[in-house]
Amino acid sequence: MKHPYSASELCEIFSGEFHHLPEDQKFTEFSIDSRSIKTGDLFFCIRGESTDGHLYVNQALENGAHGIIAEIGKLKPEFLASRPPLILVQDPNQALLDLSADYRNRFTKGRVLGITGSNGKTSSKEIAAGLCRFFAPETHATAGNFNNYFGVPLTILAATLEEAWWVIEMGTNQFGELETLSKVVRPHMGMITNIGESHLEFLKNTEGVAREKSGLFAGMTPGSIALIPATLLHHDIVAEYAARYQIRLLSYGFSHWEMSMTPDYKAELLSVSPSQSEFDFLGQTFTAFQGNPLLLGNLLGVLTLLYLNNVALEMLSEATRSLSWSIKGRMHFQEIHSFLLVDDTYNANPTSFESVLRSLKQIYPSRRLILVVGAMAELGPRSPDFHFQLGRQMRTEQVSHLLAFGDNDSRYYVEGWHEMKGSSEGAFHTADLETLVSRFHDVVMPNDVVLVKGSRSAKMERFVTALQEAGVQENS
Repeated sequence: MKHPYSASELCEIFSGEFHHLPEDQKFTEFSIDSRSIKTGDLFFCIRGESTDGHLYVNQALENGAHGIIAEIGKLKPEFLASRPPLILVQDPNQALLDLSADYRNRFTKGRVLGITGSNGKTSSKEIAAGLCRFFAPETHATAGNFNNYFGVPLTILAATLEEAWWVIEMGTNQFGELETLSKVVRPHMGMITNIGESHLEFLKNTEGVAREKSGLFAGMTPGSIALIPATLLHHDIVAEYAARYQIRLLSYGFSHWEMSMTPDYKAELLSVSPSQSEFDFLGQTFTAFQGNPLLLGNLLGVLTLLYLNNVALEMLSEATRSLSWSIKGRMHFQEIHSFLLVDDTYNANPTSFESVLRSLKQIYPSRRLILVVGAMAELGPRSPDFHFQLGRQMRTEQVSHLLAFGDNDSRYYVEGWHEMKGSSEGAFHTADLETLVSRFHDVVMPNDVVLVKGSRSAKMERFVTALQEAGVQENS
């Protein structure tokens, strides 16, 4: 069940004024995309980095919107002359946040888990949602990585008020965003998956990342628990913010990790293979049909989070056995012809690249590793150096071949590779997709492990699609 908002109620929340709209007109669905409007939706004229929703009000109405949230003075006179159903506000962006905050305040039956971090937050969210749905099918979670300034409010507004769990992923690339989002989400418990080199164009350095991610605590009730891995970079900064907001900061980790602190909750890895792992957590044996060290770390964090939310260990163990690990674009393993394709195309930064490389070498120590990579975005003026240094590391990690794609900083991967005296045949750069696919077929061999990775803007999924269009069909 959703709370139906009347036009008059909305105006009270927004401090707005409605025009050509009955005051008892009800809305339960909300949109910021005029292309995907459904009949009866309320359309918010959001201002983004590259566009403005006020330009699409006609399209929104034509596609079925029953009301428009717009900024005073931003609509053209000829549009206003048609007497459209409007609620005029000072700032539609803020209005969307205000509405989602009001809706969150009405959610009293369940628990809200807030998850953030430089890497692993979407995987952790998917793991948490999968486990929660095992013992509470009425679970709501962020779709994909709909985790930004607009995605989080829309995630909340897409929920009902009857669920047992809301699992909300929160991302950021500007100082102050996470604090704002946390005050809307108001998590009962939270988790920071890690601190790494992400969004450095705006957050400057990993210390800045740590400060921004600590904004998670701003919306939490004093005395609440937040979890961090015992390997967390800049733990001192995070702990300082936790103390400021009176948040209990607890840590988790596997006993074999190289940890910077003694974890409050520790697990012991009993056995591991590419397809299955067993570990002991608080005296309970867990079986996960996954051998990826990164995903196992995410799993342990989520299990700890749910255990602290009073979910029984036996139930968590049973739920883990049934968990689906297929997360498209995020370490998604596919056997294609005679090689293993690792689709990690959704995003990339230096920290996640290094972690994935280490994990694949741990899982498949005797198999050749080929990298097909695009550029990493939002790294600021040091971007060429980050790509160069990662190219050096690719060579030292005994990567067999490096294929870099894109008319951008991706070329610095290859320069770094060559600086380490990597063979000229081993590294290749092109901005042409057809050439990339052709070169890949020249170097790939049976039993190879092929990692495809890059930032969202690199759109490396084009390479995966091109393989399929070229007649390379997925076997499983």
